[in-house]
Amino acid sequence: MKFQCYYPYFTEIPPTITDGEGKPFVIEKVKTFGLPVLDNVELAAGKEIQLAELQFSLKPAPEKGVAERNLPGTLKGTGKFQIHYGQLAYEGDLGRIATGKLELEVLDKQPMAEKMPVKVQKFKQEKDAVKEVFTAWGKEVGGLQAGLGFPPGDKRIYSPGETVTLVVRARNVGKEAVKFQYLYKYFIRTPPTMTDGEGKTVPQAGVTPYGFNVPQNVDLAPGKEIDLYELKFKLRPASELTDETRNYPGQLWGEGKFRVQYERLASADIDPILSKLATGKLELEIQSEPPPATEKK
Repeated sequence: MKFQCYYPYFTEIPPTITDGEGKPFVIEKVKTFGLPVLDNVELAAGKEIQLAELQFSLKPAPEKGVAERNLPGTLKGTGKFQIHYGQLAYEGDLGRIATGKLELEVLDKQPMAEKMPVKVQKFKQEKDAVKEVFTAWGKEVGGLQAGLGFPPGDKRIYSPGETVTLVVRARNVGKEAVKFQYLYKYFIRTPPTMTDGEGKTVPQAGVTPYGFNVPQNVDLAPGKEIDLYELKFKLRPASELTDETRNYPGQLWGEGKFRVQYERLASADIDPILSKLATGKLELEIQSEPPPATEKK
């Protein structure tokens, strides 16, 4: 089946959410501006594809009688929430299909690991050990380090036609807690710096999001790290590159070894530390064909 996907749709339109009492939980929408680029997808029979990822910052419920805005990316309160998308696009084929209703349970406290059976704990430890996390870390500033890396277990060689996900991270390498603010819209409108194998700059287009700029407050304890943002690149063959497609955001054309880096994680008015904090240079390798699978031992 062939269809088109507009990825900013999931940034602009939050899913439908109801709480444990069946009451709607309304989240403010975000309006993005830029070129309306549609991704063409040809999905083989029996296959599936990931269209987007959304993240929620879980917050305690406001006190009774206190009215608070439900900002984008926040979910307040505890209990069992029902989440679904009534449609996956403004129009077209995806505009006529809906997801199932996903149940998300939020408790006051997470179950203690000690309550897990010993076999389950061992299996989880072995599973987590296999999914190594690779991050290119930058220099320390004010007790913090910034890094750009892959999701757990995703460090590999990619090929055109795939979508690669990169994660912006921060960690506290000092001995005291560090407080800072970050704005996820900064990463939407500010793409990372990228160079090819010859050291030439690869231009990247950003997207201008409109709406309220509400920074997230973080109090990061010593030795802890946090994922700040995920960005995706649709890998395209160089043969499809034209003067028109060159300015499409979230696209990467051609093959070879690319180096990707954020030279800062925020502007000075958002946070003075993050404005001086740079990630390491992450190497992203793209080949015409994926390497042969190695035998699992």
